[in-house]
Amino acid sequence: MKLEPKVKIAFEKIAEGLRGVKDSNMALATIKVDARVIENELSEGRARNYTYFADEPEERGGTGKGPTPLEYFISGFAFCMLTIHSRIAALLELKIDSLEISVRARFDRRGLYLDGGFDPAFKEVIYELRVNSPEPERKIIEWTKMAEKRCPAYRTMFKAAKVSGKLLLNGKPLDI
Repeated sequence: MKLEPKVKIAFEKIAEGLRGVKDSNMALATIKVDARVIENELSEGRARNYTYFADEPEERGGTGKGPTPLEYFISGFAFCMLTIHSRIAALLELKIDSLEISVRARFDRRGLYLDGGFDPAFKEVIYELRVNSPEPERKIIEWTKMAEKRCPAYRTMFKAAKVSGKLLLNGKPLDI
């Protein structure tokens, strides 16, 4: 895995621009996505210059032409975690050979399919972060804690559902 100096430089430049900002409204970022239904459960999304599709599997009434909306949602969590880990690794000048994540989210399907007061919100989000690195365990644990603290998707999910993680360094589980 290659972490170029430009990641650290970009991170530090943005951080410098935010130092001294007293009004929290001036520090807010906005993410914009536009989406539309094409047919049945097939939707098209647009973010910046990218177009992508979401659909349900055929057995649930879709055409299976793309990941489901919830798969995108959980992918966003996973990608955000990887991005923030990468940025902080660059900032701390850590040597990371590889970084992977698996995420599972659990919810009560009755809230989605039945009218009966069941809550379809995620009950639990479980992730496994797999790191290969020659860095000492204490640095990897510190890095992971920093990333969890700074990741918008993690912090949002953490406030909404039970989030539990597992950290593996070179295949060995670490306590976080």
